[in-house]
Amino acid sequence: MSFALGANNVANVTGTFADIIGIDKAFLIGGLSISAGAIMLSKRVMYTIGTRIVALESFASVIALLAQSLTVLVYAFTGVPVSVSQAIVGAVIGVGLVRGSRNFDARLIKRILFGWVSTPVISGLISVTLYIAFTSLAALLGK
Repeated sequence: MSFALGANNVANVTGTFADIIGIDKAFLIGGLSISAGAIMLSKRVMYTIGTRIVALESFASVIALLAQSLTVLVYAFTGVPVSVSQAIVGAVIGVGLVRGSRNFDARLIKRILFGWVSTPVISGLISVTLYIAFTSLAALLGK
């Protein structure tokens, strides 16, 4: 799982500036940033994935992680950036379904789906706003 995360997410995080600072520095910054984020902010997401979508026992959890990792690795080998979050949520739901679980949190799944649709739109709007703001500020400062 961590290997797949490194293969995909470090590239997602650092891909926009790897040519500017160099691949080695990008690897280091990406790895450290992902580690810091995991240590400081991952608890709520971990709880959501691990218990709130559907409860899984140990074996089903390992199968979900394996499915997520294999999916992300296939895309990493082809050079396509994908969402690790989408892969693990799909794997958790898949394992829950095959086990016969009926206790899915439908409201939470709808919130997750909304997040998947809205995230690229919101991120795009924020990047447009920031780009305009910073280029306007640079023009005002004469740079």
